[in-house]
Amino acid sequence: MNQTRMLMLVEDLIIQRMGASLTDLQRSILTDCWLDPRVTYEIMANKHGYSAKYLKQDVGPKLWKLLSIICGEKVKKNNFKSAIERLVNNNHNQIEISLSNDSNSDNLAVCTSDLEITKIASPAQLLDVADSPKAKNKIINLREAPDANVFFGRQKEIDTLSQLLVQKSAKLVTILGMGGIGKTNLAIKLVQEVTHDYDYVFWRSLTYNASYEQFILELLTFLYQDSLVDIPTNSQEQLDILIDRLHQNRCLIILDNLETILSDNKTDSSYRAGYEKYGDLFQIIGQYNHRSCLLITSREKPQEINIKQYQKVHCYYLLGLDTNSGRQKLQSNGCN
Repeated sequence: MNQTRMLMLVEDLIIQRMGASLTDLQRSILTDCWLDPRVTYEIMANKHGYSAKYLKQDVGPKLWKLLSIICGEKVKKNNFKSAIERLVNNNHNQIEISLSNDSNSDNLAVCTSDLEITKIASPAQLLDVADSPKAKNKIINLREAPDANVFFGRQKEIDTLSQLLVQKSAKLVTILGMGGIGKTNLAIKLVQEVTHDYDYVFWRSLTYNASYEQFILELLTFLYQDSLVDIPTNSQEQLDILIDRLHQNRCLIILDNLETILSDNKTDSSYRAGYEKYGDLFQIIGQYNHRSCLLITSREKPQEINIKQYQKVHCYYLLGLDTNSGRQKLQSNGCN
C-alpha cells in the first residue's frame, strides 16, 4: 500500500467514525511517518513551516489518540505504519469492523476485496443502490458527496439526465445553474438513479480547490486499485492510462462546484492559476472514444466544454423548482 492509498483509507475511517476529515497538516504528518517511521518532529516542523513544540505537544498527540481509537491499539509516530498494516491484515475482506456496527453512525460503507473503503454520503438517497445485488461488485467512492436527505420534484430533470448518461452514453455532462438552485442535490439524486449502469463511481467536490495533481492521483488510484504499481508523474501519460480505464470499464466521475476553480474574469471562463490542467482533462474526456462519463456541476460553463464540437458532450441548464415542489420545500423549511 502506498502513501496515497493509506491516506484515502485513514481519511475514510476517520470520516465514518468521527464525522471529520483530516487537515492538510495531519495528512503531511501521516505521509512523513509512513515513508519514514523514524522521522522526527523537528524534521517535519522544518519541512512544513511549524514549530516542533506545536507538532510534538499538540497536533501529534491528538492525531495519535484519534488513530488509536480507529485502530483499536495504541498508535504513536513510530508505529503508525505497522498499526495500519495490522488493521488491514486483520480485517482483509471485512474492513468495516466496528465502524459499521456504530449505532450512532449514519454513514454507509461499501468495501472491496482489496480494502478500498468508500463512504456513501446521503444514506437515505443511496442506501437502496448500495444494498442491491447489482451493486455488490461495484466500486463506489462518494465520501465527499454532501448529505441530501430531502429532495423535491425534478423528476423531469432526472429522467432527461438519466437518458443522457445511460441510453445515450454521454461522455461529458455539465449541470449549469445559479448558486443555490439545487445542482448538487440533483447530481446526488441522479447518481442514485444511474449507479447500476456503472462499474466505478467517484465523487469529488472542488469547493476546497483540490489541485489537479491531487485529484488525478486519487482518481487513478481509485480506478486502478492495486493493478498499478506506480502511477506515472507525466501529465500526458496519466491522461493516457485514464482514457484506457474509461474505455475498459463504465466509470462515472462527478466533479461538484467547478466554478470554484474558475477565474473571476467574467469574459472567458478561464481557470485560476494552477488549475489549467482541468481544462485538458475535460477536452480529452469529451473528445476521445470511451464508455464512461464525467458529470460536472457549475455556475459557469468552462470554455473546453464545446457541445457543438463533440456529439456526446451536453450542457443542462437547471431552472427553478415548479410551483408545487417549491411550496413543499418552503413548508419543509418551516415557511407557511
